[in-house]
Amino acid sequence: KTEHGVGAAFCVSTNDIWAYQWSAKFNDNNTVFQAELTALHEAVIYASHLVPLKNT
Repeated sequence: KTEHGVGAAFCVSTNDIWAYQWSAKFNDNNTVFQAELTALHEAVIYASHLVPLKNT
């Protein structure tokens, strides 16, 4: 939370390249906790769609 508002984001990098990026701006009355929880939720949704790697 800054003087510019409330926001949250996460990114996924593969081999030092950004493979995916998500961000959102929230209303000023939202809390940092709400913003971070939303980012975590979006990251879990993203991760749930990944194909698991086989350990060899």
